[in-house]
Amino acid sequence: MENVREQLREHLRGEEEWEFSSEEEYAYGIGQVVYYLISKSKANNIPASLINPFLTAKSHEVIHKRLMHLYKKYNYSISYNSKNKENQLFTKILSYDTSKELKNEMIMAGFTAESLIYEKKEESEVN
Repeated sequence: MENVREQLREHLRGEEEWEFSSEEEYAYGIGQVVYYLISKSKANNIPASLINPFLTAKSHEVIHKRLMHLYKKYNYSISYNSKNKENQLFTKILSYDTSKELKNEMIMAGFTAESLIYEKKEESEVN
């Protein structure tokens, strides 16, 4: 799983165009975006059960619809910039075309892991 996380980190830090390298990276990215969107909630108590609709989804289309719903719910607190990590990742997820089975365990892993979206670039990468 660490390879999946590192691959996604490299994609999000890079300047060039990229695509998911595996179904696992795609699913991990879904978990990361769900965490990011839910973190935008102004509620005092945010239950972890908010991931459940994504873990029980049976198709990529359902995942995409549920992501759109979350985005509409919390986009009041998201600044738009097509180059920022969250928008890059959201775009890649919604445009990813696959007929393979969802990797729900990787969605959960992405959701519970430390956020790559909030991760700052290291100083050596900035210069």
